[in-house]
Amino acid sequence: MEIRKIGGNAQATSVANAAFVEAALAAQAANTAKEKRALVQEIENMKAEGEKLRLQMENAKQQGKAAAKQYDTLRKCMIIAMRIMDGDIVPKEDYRFLAEHEPEMYKRAIFLRQQKEDPEKHKRLSEDDKAEKHGIYGAAEIKKASRAAGVVEALPAASGQEPDVTQQ
Repeated sequence: MEIRKIGGNAQATSVANAAFVEAALAAQAANTAKEKRALVQEIENMKAEGEKLRLQMENAKQQGKAAAKQYDTLRKCMIIAMRIMDGDIVPKEDYRFLAEHEPEMYKRAIFLRQQKEDPEKHKRLSEDDKAEKHGIYGAAEIKKASRAAGVVEALPAASGQEPDVTQQ
């Protein structure tokens, strides 16, 4: 009888071990499922954060474009006002452009306008966007910039000739 009893205990022990292993596997599967859900949630959070950052970058890009356009308009207005104050011939469209975008600057430019014996005639600045974006300026702007830098006055004295500032 003892043999059977030992065999029965062995069988009961193996059933208990199997139940324990099964419970351990179930617990491990539950932990794995929890970890999987946590990872899926973390991935979803990262996607949402990435989308939020993308939208912020898009907004910043749009704000940058708007600011660049605003500064470009201000730059054009300053050039037009400078031309008016210098007594140069400025197209009516540029007068309107300046009056529309910077009315105070327009008033000051008109008030401070000087008479010039030989005024330079300028093309419409507000229409010449393509040339300005590529860094191409008229001869008058190049000549003024050269004079401001002292280049034009220095060259004639050294060479005895009038320099051609329109070629680059």
